[in-house]
Amino acid sequence: MSSDHHNEIRSLQTEVADRVLARAAELDAALVGALSVDRLREIATEAGISPEALASALHEHTTEASAPLELEEPRVPGWVRLCLLGVPDRASALRYYWIFVVGLCASPLLLRLGATPVTSGILTLSFATFCFGALWSTSRAVRWLDRHGWQRLP
Repeated sequence: MSSDHHNEIRSLQTEVADRVLARAAELDAALVGALSVDRLREIATEAGISPEALASALHEHTTEASAPLELEEPRVPGWVRLCLLGVPDRASALRYYWIFVVGLCASPLLLRLGATPVTSGILTLSFATFCFGALWSTSRAVRWLDRHGWQRLP
């Protein structure tokens, strides 16, 4: 911008002056990288901004900056909570997963150890069904934890 253009501007409306000062502060902060609160107070004083107004603006900024972080955390679906009921974290869920794998693989052995084929078959089928369901649901819940980068439920 040429110096002739600066000389042409004689006065600005208050709202335009506010925007120009705000933009100048943004540009200054971008050059420096960050402004300390003390430096911000100095700039505000030089610009004629009261310390009370700056304190209020800083309070609003910190309140607005912290609020979205609390809302961004995804809600845990009920089915994940149910699948991990009583399980404290991801590592424990994986231990249970492998216990269910062993149980599913061992279910044919239980059939051979049973006293009567009918009773043993029903119990073995029930046990295998339970292990398969627990294996499937635990793996889905662990996958959900992995997608969200969590080690434990909140």
